[in-house]
Amino acid sequence: MYTKRLLTCFLLSFTLVNVSTQAQNETSSSDLLDLHKQLVEIESISGNEAKVGEFLASYLQSHGWTIERQEVEGINGGPARFNIFAHTGNKNPKVILNSHLDTVPPYVPYRVEGDKIFGRGTNDAKGSIASQVIALAELQKESPDVAKEVGLLYVVSEESGCSGITKANELSITPKAFIIGEPTENKLALGHKGALKFSVNSEGIAAHSGYPELGRSAITQLVNVASTLNSIVFPDSHPVLGVDTLNIGLIQGGIAANVVPASANLTVAVRIATNATKVWETIKSIVGNPQGITLELGGARDGILLDSVDGFETMVAKYGTDYLCYNGKAKKKYLIGPGSILVAHTPNEYILKEDLTKAVGLYKKLVTQVLNTSQRS
Repeated sequence: MYTKRLLTCFLLSFTLVNVSTQAQNETSSSDLLDLHKQLVEIESISGNEAKVGEFLASYLQSHGWTIERQEVEGINGGPARFNIFAHTGNKNPKVILNSHLDTVPPYVPYRVEGDKIFGRGTNDAKGSIASQVIALAELQKESPDVAKEVGLLYVVSEESGCSGITKANELSITPKAFIIGEPTENKLALGHKGALKFSVNSEGIAAHSGYPELGRSAITQLVNVASTLNSIVFPDSHPVLGVDTLNIGLIQGGIAANVVPASANLTVAVRIATNATKVWETIKSIVGNPQGITLELGGARDGILLDSVDGFETMVAKYGTDYLCYNGKAKKKYLIGPGSILVAHTPNEYILKEDLTKAVGLYKKLVTQVLNTSQRS
């Protein structure tokens, strides 16, 4: 009889623990999806991050975080924005969880269809932000000694240059590990590409379209160069990062269909797998010096190899992150986040609910393993 009662008490206790754990998991999932929704519903195209920054700063403060705002000047005279550095009292944490507040245009409204959440920034990169915040909130409850060694850094203008992370270089933090949140399908990236950006400027001679022989079309000149650029096959490759790729992303020129255009330009982004300097020299050599054409380099940075730990799936990112502009290089650097880059920057950008939930656990696991390794070394 005594054994039977003891077994009954054990089973009841086990059931109550399971019920309590399930309730906590459901609460965390609800908090995660609510936070993600609120972030995505605030339009934050590069240059317009102030509102989402205000929301996130207020959210973190209400949950006990100490917030440091770093004002970043606006784009082309637009309003100022700010980075968010958050911690729980440790101003120089050993681990930084990082992502970006801005998105590419245009804004795509939040909507849910089954297990898919659609909207601009759902995976690039507000999914990472929501998952990181909830992961750290859970760690505060489960492992407060671990959580106090972690800080959050969310920056502006990742999608339009490096002004946010460049400003973050002024923070007096020296993390041993820097964890970047971007869509990697919840896999650790073994590396990501660098970036080279340049413009091609074409100067022609304006004339009436009825007498094109009196002018010289800047657009025709530019089209010829564009054709040349699209034909380039870079000769080298990297054993991890792969090949360099080129994209003509923006073309502008002319004033009217009945005017021979006097000026035109295009902007090119190259994803660097090998060596940015060599790629630039290759481009200049192949384009040559056609009449009216000048090339202007905007910036060039090589790709980077990243760290990994046991127990994680891995991948290689063909895109870059603004860690390329971060001067406070951490001893260890990681890239992981929910969602697929294949749908980022598209009209149907989406993320799976289960990927958000999975990311929470993976961020907790990664932070814990990184700190344990750091303490042993």
